[in-house]
Amino acid sequence: MRTVVFGGAGDRPNVPNVGVLVSDGHATVNASRTLPEARLAKADNITMLAVVVNAENNIDDMTAISSNPRTDLFMLTSSANLDSVVTPVLDRLLQIQ
Repeated sequence: MRTVVFGGAGDRPNVPNVGVLVSDGHATVNASRTLPEARLAKADNITMLAVVVNAENNIDDMTAISSNPRTDLFMLTSSANLDSVVTPVLDRLLQIQ
C-alpha cells in the first residue's frame, strides 16, 4: 500500500494520506511484513486507521498498526456490526489534516 498507492502519479501533495485496514486481526499474507510496513507507512506520514472485527483477535498488532489507538482503532465484536463503524470512521477521516 505504502509504495503502490501513495507517492505515485495519482498522489495529491496537499491532501493527507490515509490507509484504512479492515481485518479480523490475523495477518495471512506476508504476515511478517505487516507491522514493519505499518511503521513505515506512519513514518511516511500516512495516517493508519484499523477496523478490527472480532476484537479479541490479535488486538496488540491492530493497536500497533493504528496511528493513534484512541482515535484510529475501531473494534467490533462481530461482522454483523460492521455498519456501526461507518460513521465513526468517516468522522475520523474528515478530521485528518
